[in-house]
Amino acid sequence: TSKPSGTTSSKPVTSTPASNSLLQNARKVLKYDIKGTPVEYFIIGDVVYLTLHTPNRLVVLDTNTGELLCNLDLPDEPGDLKRYGDEMWISFPYMSQIRKYDIRTYEFKETLDIGMEVSSFDVYGDYLFFATHRQFTRVFRYNIKTGQSDIIVGLFEADLMVNAENNLIY
Repeated sequence: TSKPSGTTSSKPVTSTPASNSLLQNARKVLKYDIKGTPVEYFIIGDVVYLTLHTPNRLVVLDTNTGELLCNLDLPDEPGDLKRYGDEMWISFPYMSQIRKYDIRTYEFKETLDIGMEVSSFDVYGDYLFFATHRQFTRVFRYNIKTGQSDIIVGLFEADLMVNAENNLIY
């Protein structure tokens, strides 16, 4: 991975899901030569957390300094990537798992063995909501504390919303 180059710009940035990714913060546009196909990302301040496949990696970039903070091999092709407190949660659909990593040290913390392919997920309160594509899409609710799960709805799309009481709204 090469050191990014920066230029001052106020124009919007477009990018393609190829080997190069353009990221813009308030001060400059940075071009990173990243090998792999971007899967998911989230941003905290000036730091971008990005999962790639081919190769399967977690990459963390500081867009303010241009520093590559993390370039970690992942055990399989990643799916969804979410932040939950001081953790990053990454789904591995073909392993039927979600793995937790420390958001500051990038160290592996724990595996949730879901028992089925997780195509997308979100975390709210004590619950993990996830969708799986078996014969058709089903949405499950998984209690993080007890490890119990139940099907809450069968849908054709995996978008859902819950309220503060963890009840499905849509």
